[in-house]
Amino acid sequence: MNNNISVLSRQESVSLKGFLILLIIIGHNMFFTLNTQECEMMGYLYCFHIEAFFILPFLYGARRINLRRAMRSFVKLYGTYMIWSTVLYVCYYVCYGHHTCSVKDLMSLWIYATGLKEYTGILILWFLPAMFSLSLLKDVYYSSPKWVKIILLAVSICSLSAHLLSLDYGHFYTIFNSRVPRIPFGIWNAFQYVLLGVVIRRVIVWKRGNIISSCDGIWLLLIWILLSITYFVNSSVQNNLWVLIGLRLVFPVCFYLLYDRYKSMFLRGFFLSIGKTTFEMYIFHPFIGYILFWAIPDFMVYSAIVKWCIIIASLFCVTVLSYWMSLMSRRIPVLHGLLFPSL
Repeated sequence: MNNNISVLSRQESVSLKGFLILLIIIGHNMFFTLNTQECEMMGYLYCFHIEAFFILPFLYGARRINLRRAMRSFVKLYGTYMIWSTVLYVCYYVCYGHHTCSVKDLMSLWIYATGLKEYTGILILWFLPAMFSLSLLKDVYYSSPKWVKIILLAVSICSLSAHLLSLDYGHFYTIFNSRVPRIPFGIWNAFQYVLLGVVIRRVIVWKRGNIISSCDGIWLLLIWILLSITYFVNSSVQNNLWVLIGLRLVFPVCFYLLYDRYKSMFLRGFFLSIGKTTFEMYIFHPFIGYILFWAIPDFMVYSAIVKWCIIIASLFCVTVLSYWMSLMSRRIPVLHGLLFPSL
């Protein structure tokens, strides 16, 4: 198996990112999450949509790390993180919160990517340091001898286990969250996805290399439906942590097998268009959502029909406006270079 070869074409990658950014926008839509809080729809999306984004680099293939590639990745991902975290720190924590600007706090924010909610008002920026670290870990893994791979997978198992156990938001959450913040550059978060990335790439390559029945898509859909039913029954009846952990491990695998089977359905102009701007849309969309939510503070008092009309309209507005802002920023190179640096 050649790990340097991408198992996705450029169009497939772009269309998949377009689909995933829509799931991210839905998961971050406060109208939607509030209205579906009882059935835990936000938790359902988090069973696979974030994982799917982090697994993507493994499907692209790996290269040996060199300084130029590492710097390009650092500037694009970590550079963007540092710029946006600094701007939001000044605007939110210092100006809006009337706190003293502290170089120590800012350095901690840059290095450890902790305290995002306190210092910036949002959490979404955690994705950038973690993705940068993961891009390096992926290349290190595939270019290393077997004993290094075993060590990396062992650490990944530890990180993934800690993350999954922390989903109890109780005993395990308290234990692990008191230690994780001191690990720099989002490395601990990145390690969660190494095992999943390696396994899912192998599964996809294996599936393509074997003669699979034409009805495999039906079986995959049935499995997805069964997993979904299990999730909603568990979340509404017993909320068993071990069931949730099992679902979190199986959902990403099933998601990618389904995409690989039905990817032709996503190779459309809409997904291809927004897929080219997912990086910018990921940064812009929460702010549009916050403005809309601020404009309709009494959302929960409306009837169910009105609520769903607001939800659909807000999803449309956030998607269109974040896409438009992404295009506009690209048309102003100086502005785009300041907000989204690159080499």
